[in-house]
Amino acid sequence: MKYQKNARKRRLISSVGLVASATLLLAACAGGDSGDKGGDSVASEDFSPVTLSYADVGGESTNGAPFYAFADEVAAATDDKVTFESFFSGSLLGVTDSLGGVQSGTADLSYVGASAFPNEIPIAHWNNSMGAVSSSTYPLSILQGYIAQQEWALSDPELTAELDANNLMVIWNSLPDTRTALICKDEPVLTLEDAKGKRLGVSGTPPSLPEMERLGFTQVQLSPVEWYEGLQRGVVDCVGGTPTAAATYSLFEVAKHWTFADFNGSPGTYTMMNKEKFESLPTAAQDAIWDALPTWLVERGKEWIKNYEALVTAQDEYDVSFYDPDEDFQNLVVDEQAKAYEALADSAPDTVADPAAFLDNFRSIYDKWETRLSEELDLPTEHTKDTLEEIAEFDSDAIDWDVFRDMLAEVYDAHRPTA
Repeated sequence: MKYQKNARKRRLISSVGLVASATLLLAACAGGDSGDKGGDSVASEDFSPVTLSYADVGGESTNGAPFYAFADEVAAATDDKVTFESFFSGSLLGVTDSLGGVQSGTADLSYVGASAFPNEIPIAHWNNSMGAVSSSTYPLSILQGYIAQQEWALSDPELTAELDANNLMVIWNSLPDTRTALICKDEPVLTLEDAKGKRLGVSGTPPSLPEMERLGFTQVQLSPVEWYEGLQRGVVDCVGGTPTAAATYSLFEVAKHWTFADFNGSPGTYTMMNKEKFESLPTAAQDAIWDALPTWLVERGKEWIKNYEALVTAQDEYDVSFYDPDEDFQNLVVDEQAKAYEALADSAPDTVADPAAFLDNFRSIYDKWETRLSEELDLPTEHTKDTLEEIAEFDSDAIDWDVFRDMLAEVYDAHRPTA
């Protein structure tokens, strides 16, 4: 059997009583012709060429194409006066030294995983546990995770102050994988009974930890690069992963059972830039970088959707079976996520003045973009079929990426650092 059929339940966290803010639209309108700062006006300004370094712990095969699209756009807008040198697969900075590396200028831009730095960037680390506010429907959740997270990261004054103190600025922040699945070696996990005592490979303290604990998994600490061997040798029965992780670490070679558990995803994925370096660049160079950032996120969105589409072909290519869990399993996950989100106010960093207002605002941003994306891009908001069937039947070519890019440009224009 290739697919276990069970009705999906939509994630139940919502912003009851909240009114979505119109601040972004007002700011975009007030910005006037901010969108005209790129293009010929950028290229015409005379300044000395500069090469910026970019570090990424991810592989070039996964993260390279979106970055190169961004870099090419910046180079074209500046007559090749701003170019980039890239370092993938942790070859310049790894997970644990990424923050210090971009602070010190070892890299001008770098991937930063907020979960690794609870003391240095506590608000970003705290936000890492807030992914449950997102939609769980495909592909809405992917696009929502890019644009809503980006608006929050650029607009929140307390996060900005935190990053300023560390000589950092957000280039982009995203929640691309709102679905964290169970990828198991020998047998699927579909029920509460199935989960009890199963050895689950986890890295650090994932935001899905509360629901994993309540389900009764025995947690085994393994970094993602150890997942393949851990599954192969039987050190763990399952790992909590995503389509991107499955592709990056070749997990389908050793794990043949995938359950769409819908665990809480992590919005703590950043690309940050050394703020002093950015501010040292001519205004034209800064604008060229800022204007090209929507392209980077659009291309990442396309790549992530390809990773989900690859699940369909994995059935035959790797003999993988896909399942939705039963209703009791789904209800427990949804309930635990709702409880965990409400409890976040109690664990807020001291630098957050009003944790309840922070959480309400964060949730309202996600709700606003769920509405806009579903209406303007005609994306489904509810599960009507089994998850793999939804992925297989959705025509990703029908997504109007130009409209999505315009939405991202709206967010970036509203928070342009050179305005």
